[in-house]
Amino acid sequence: MAKLINYALKLMEQNLDPALNPTQNPEINVTQNPELNDTQNPKLAISQNPAINPMLNPDWKKEEWKLLIEYLGDYLTDRQKEICKQYLLSL
Repeated sequence: MAKLINYALKLMEQNLDPALNPTQNPEINVTQNPELNDTQNPKLAISQNPAINPMLNPDWKKEEWKLLIEYLGDYLTDRQKEICKQYLLSL
């Protein structure tokens, strides 16, 4: 999950709008928002959330996608969502 979130945040750093850029918006900055940090949010930790654990759930990618949209969906453009989906499918 951390890989997907970090990938999405890297894409978002290219946004010129400060509200959509994690370096300028603490709500979408992993270091400033514990909800986005997999060490502080059990929903994002593979060891604590069996739904996103590839060893325990064959549909883990669907679950990771749901979480990405839950946490960052409002900040990602449609194009960025598509790029993130392709990245997730490649994992």
